[in-house]
Amino acid sequence: MLMFRKYSPRFETLGEVVAKRYAKKLVGPGRLAYILLAFPLAQWMAIAAGVALGLVVYAVGGNYRRHESEFSAQIPILRRLWLLKPAARFLIASTIMLGIAIGQTHWQGVRYALHEARQWGEILLSLANVMFS
Repeated sequence: MLMFRKYSPRFETLGEVVAKRYAKKLVGPGRLAYILLAFPLAQWMAIAAGVALGLVVYAVGGNYRRHESEFSAQIPILRRLWLLKPAARFLIASTIMLGIAIGQTHWQGVRYALHEARQWGEILLSLANVMFS
């Protein structure tokens, strides 16, 4: 008997196929949202972008919503996350947009956010060094 690497004799269910299609359809809008996040955003711009992203989810996800109950009943959570992995960028961008839209944060661009994250990490490391030395 031949052994094939990464071969699974299990066939995909209809829910898995629909979930993959849904995630692939969210890749393009997620990229556009990430491009928009490269620049400083005002609150009204984030509200408009958030409404647009919500409409995209509503328009694209009709078939997924119909099959979601059987999809979640048949497939374990880690497999579901793996199938919806292409939509992760969309989820992150829409979460940041929502935070800006409700006024929880001010967005000054990706470069500033990365600088702040690096600075926060350096502070955390220096505090850990002081505490444990």
